[in-house]
Amino acid sequence: MLNQPIHSIQVGAPVPAVPRSQFVSPAVSRAKFDQEVVIFRSREDAQRARGVLLLKAEFPYVLIAFAAPRVRPMPLAFAVRIDFTNYDVEPPSIQFVDPLSGTPLRAEELTASFVRQLSPGTPAGPNGEPAIQPENQGLLVHYGPEDYPFLCLPGVYEYHKHAAHTGNDWLLHRGLGEGRLGFLIDNLHKYGVQGMAGLVPQVHIAQNGIQGFTFNFGQVMLAYDHHPA
Repeated sequence: MLNQPIHSIQVGAPVPAVPRSQFVSPAVSRAKFDQEVVIFRSREDAQRARGVLLLKAEFPYVLIAFAAPRVRPMPLAFAVRIDFTNYDVEPPSIQFVDPLSGTPLRAEELTASFVRQLSPGTPAGPNGEPAIQPENQGLLVHYGPEDYPFLCLPGVYEYHKHAAHTGNDWLLHRGLGEGRLGFLIDNLHKYGVQGMAGLVPQVHIAQNGIQGFTFNFGQVMLAYDHHPA
């Protein structure tokens, strides 16, 4: 499914929107795509050491999986398909997918939490001053568990196409490095993997008459010890 046309995600919709079409010269976008992949390949060992795995790169798509090296046993936290259609007149699109089938994932199917810390908060003071809780911002935008989420960061196609960001045009960011493959990978890793510290099994207990209790281990959630700023 990697070679199927990627869709721009309409936040709040239960299905992906209309596929993107290439209006920029394919040779231009391909050359810039190839350059981004070459840069990644030159640093691939360092990327792999932090859990970033390039599964496939075939214009205009890159399929990347993110593992969580601090967690044991080490989980595959999530995977994304990045679409460089019309790059860089338009920014790349990011879609969260199943790493094996390439099927787009809904919000309820993601276990990674993309959260940015806006302020660290403070502990309670010695004279009774109340603690101030950290202020966090969720970076995965969706309106329901069955929606397809998008990453709310400049340099991402879905961010710039969202009605709330019409005043923050892609062309304001195009020359700043935002939207490049390395920038997208760094932010996906920072907010999706960097704070992962362990696994939290969700235990459901059901009473079964005289048989006592049965335990059903459902979805295993990833635990975070901090959220990056």
